[in-house]
Amino acid sequence: MIRYATCSDKGKVRKDNEDFVLAKTPLFAVADGMGGHNAGDVASQLAIEVIAKNFPKKPQNVQKSLEGCLKEGNRKVLERAKKISNEKGMGTTLTLMALINSIAYFGHIGDSRAYLLRGGKLKQLTKDHSLVADLVKQGKLSEDEAQKHPYRNIITKALGSQANIKADYFQEELAAGDKILLCSDGLNTMVEDKKIAKILSSPLPLKVACRQLVEAANNSGGQDNISVVLVEIGQDKMKQSKKLWLSLASIFLGLCLTFLIGYYAVGYIADNSYYLGFYRKKVAVFQGLPYRIAGLKFSKVKKVSDIDKKSLASVWRKRLEKKITVASYKEASQSLDNIAKEGRIESKK
Repeated sequence: MIRYATCSDKGKVRKDNEDFVLAKTPLFAVADGMGGHNAGDVASQLAIEVIAKNFPKKPQNVQKSLEGCLKEGNRKVLERAKKISNEKGMGTTLTLMALINSIAYFGHIGDSRAYLLRGGKLKQLTKDHSLVADLVKQGKLSEDEAQKHPYRNIITKALGSQANIKADYFQEELAAGDKILLCSDGLNTMVEDKKIAKILSSPLPLKVACRQLVEAANNSGGQDNISVVLVEIGQDKMKQSKKLWLSLASIFLGLCLTFLIGYYAVGYIADNSYYLGFYRKKVAVFQGLPYRIAGLKFSKVKKVSDIDKKSLASVWRKRLEKKITVASYKEASQSLDNIAKEGRIESKK
């Protein structure tokens, strides 16, 4: 079971929003039209539409399906740019995830990103295809310098940049509680990873968390379009049902065991207990307990005397109606003899 939410905003500087997002199980994606180029919004939307249309419902090989989608998306963007003169040079980044069962398959090109939040720790899954990322890799820039570099928005790979593209493909096994964040660079260039992790770790609804991420980017300047797709991995419904069933079964078995222990314990006590009362209007000795437990009777008639209820003095009738408990059958027999001698109403002379 998964939950997801999206949010996209043009930011505080850009006139238009050139980002486009996709969130339709099992596909999730962020595409960032190349800022400053012609028709970047067309490129990002076209790429997303092509992927949504071409990804098979039941892929035999997920990675090959992603590769095919990115290649087709690249071809369509190039084809569109050639046909319409004012759209030449357009392109888009693309970070795409196909979530199949508990495996997330990724296809990635450009500087949009995919993050994994697990156990409160944020991990960047994708590598930026950008000038500053290459300089950092070569040791010519530090991570902090890259964040503030004037050419940080220059990307080295994108859909629509050339006929043959080399995108990154990889997969990640996910577990319940994991969160995947896909975002355009308008988020991560404005908001530190520590802040992103804090927002994602909060128990907020996903939609609220998405809005907070966008607000954080805008509060830091909102220099670019900001788009986020947030996916949370929940418990599998079958696993949840199984866990619930096992819990209920454990409770039921525990109750049964408690009942059986109690039942036999009460039975043992009842077998060694006696009392006197009335049985069919005669004084009788009972083996067991003089009351019910959980609606169950734990007593039986052991001996019925010939002493009639009507023949007893009122004080004895009342005592016997309330039951007279004794320590043993021998004591019960002695009590019967006493009642026979002393309990009857004296006959009038």
